[in-house]
Amino acid sequence: NVIGMGSDQGIFIQASNVTLDLNGFALLGGPSTAAGVSIPGGYSNVAVRNGLFSGWSEGVMVSGNNVTLEHLIVSGSFLGLYCDDTAMNVTVKIWTVPGSSANGITIGNNSTVSGCLTVSNASSGCALAARVALVTPAASSAVRMCWAAAL
Repeated sequence: NVIGMGSDQGIFIQASNVTLDLNGFALLGGPSTAAGVSIPGGYSNVAVRNGLFSGWSEGVMVSGNNVTLEHLIVSGSFLGLYCDDTAMNVTVKIWTVPGSSANGITIGNNSTVSGCLTVSNASSGCALAARVALVTPAASSAVRMCWAAAL
């Protein structure tokens, strides 16, 4: 497991063509920690899978393109997944996002979210580029077989 300290990122990916398989391990944030995993702009073909994020500002922060995020749990973060306005072609599969202080999943253009569960998030369960949940989809974005609940 990785434990975040101060205002640092948990893992900062600064290369293209990277796969980060957490193999069931957790990245645990604390007060004022940044993103559990950050994928900045200019990098593409990145995959993050099979892990748990808890207590970060953003569980996963994406500015890059052609990113795949699958089999992840993000709990107790401000934002579960945040893709800024430059992120494109992000695929989000089989996520569970309980208890974010804002949106559970926020995606950008040409992105797909499928098989995800968002529960008890303070704002939207899944928000598209316009940041309006399931009402005004971003260009060519899709949300399929996802569930949102407030408990």
